[in-house]
Amino acid sequence: MEKLVEEKELLLVIADSYCFKIVRSVGTKQVVMHAVTSSIEEILNDKVVYSGVEVKYLTSNYTIVPSALYNESHKESYLNYSLSNEKELDSYMTTSVPSEKVEILWSIDHKIETKIIQKYKGAGFDSLLNSFITNSITQQGLPNKIVSLFLSGVLVFIVVVDGKLQLVNKFEVTSVEDALYYHLLLLQSTGLEEQEVLVQTGGVFAQMDEFMEKLEGYFSEIKRIVDADKNVNGIEKGILEIEKSLR
Repeated sequence: MEKLVEEKELLLVIADSYCFKIVRSVGTKQVVMHAVTSSIEEILNDKVVYSGVEVKYLTSNYTIVPSALYNESHKESYLNYSLSNEKELDSYMTTSVPSEKVEILWSIDHKIETKIIQKYKGAGFDSLLNSFITNSITQQGLPNKIVSLFLSGVLVFIVVVDGKLQLVNKFEVTSVEDALYYHLLLLQSTGLEEQEVLVQTGGVFAQMDEFMEKLEGYFSEIKRIVDADKNVNGIEKGILEIEKSLR
């Protein structure tokens, strides 16, 4: 018989083929356990019944439409610009981001969705971009910023200029050079000088220390998502940064 653990909740973060399992205390919202894998089956192979389950999902199959221009009857035409040809394999959802007056249209692999629902009845699903955009913009700092989050081989980011969302995207990263290139490309997109832009970054990236060291050669305003004085490092710190960005 499965053991009921009412005081813990589960956050599943799925970005392309990367799966992050983050268990939090209901009362304190502190992370008490985490795991990273490329197998959703491994993530779901646990006997604990959680008091709540959230799923934050991200693939390349999404598009963002200004709320003022969004029309539900045109949904299929919006999706045609970015979604894969295997539409019959996906479920499609729309998430509103009222603070930025945009709609996120996104898809989730139907097989993954079904497995999660069968395992965790009542699980809530949301676009990872919704929480990431909302939390990143509300963070204090310079009005111009690049906020990036590493999810193993995936880098997701937003660009904010004068306090307003300008750009959202994701890239695959396999090296420090990849990560540096994309951050410099984003700086160029703002038309601003580096000292005018705050780079806030974090997450799980195997070469994070080397990346941060080299990033300091190009930007003077850099901040980790989790404060440097926190007594955590490596993958544990990266998990905390993912959780903080998406809570």
